[in-house]
Amino acid sequence: MYFSGRDHCFRPVLVIDVSKFDLNNPDTQKVDFLSRVLGIIFEFMIDNLFVEGQVENYVMVVNLNQLGVWSVGSVTYQPMQLIKNIMSFTTNTYRSRLFAAYIVNSPGMITMFWNGIKGMLSENTVKKINFHGKAVPTPLFNHCGRDVIEEKFGGSRKDMTTGFWPPTEMNKRLFRL
Repeated sequence: MYFSGRDHCFRPVLVIDVSKFDLNNPDTQKVDFLSRVLGIIFEFMIDNLFVEGQVENYVMVVNLNQLGVWSVGSVTYQPMQLIKNIMSFTTNTYRSRLFAAYIVNSPGMITMFWNGIKGMLSENTVKKINFHGKAVPTPLFNHCGRDVIEEKFGGSRKDMTTGFWPPTEMNKRLFRL
């Protein structure tokens, strides 16, 4: 999990790249572990990246890398459960903060599941969450410059491979204005 920059309205762009998770560690899938990690990220974002009364939302890009239900050693990894845990935590703990979520490289099975349940959700929630079977979420560029988005997602920024925390690469553009 790392911040990629800001969109056109200065909202922070949070990237959750599942391929960077240690899938051999059973703690990775536990709700309490994920909640603690997300809590640290979100509290950092609220304290350092939001501007009260002006910038109080964020954009999230979740890269699933075409993962389905599969096993790594003794761990059965379910991306839909991960998405559910992330969305549940963020909507219950940080209500009304999400501007838009782009779940990219999403397997067809997850997209089918989403299509089945979105009728039970509010119209506002459905508008915020976007599933894409490919790596380039085109609607993201309606409110985000390509220089903020990594090349693997169709942007012009170099893909991050190291230095995820603390955010230092974009200090002048990332922190409070």
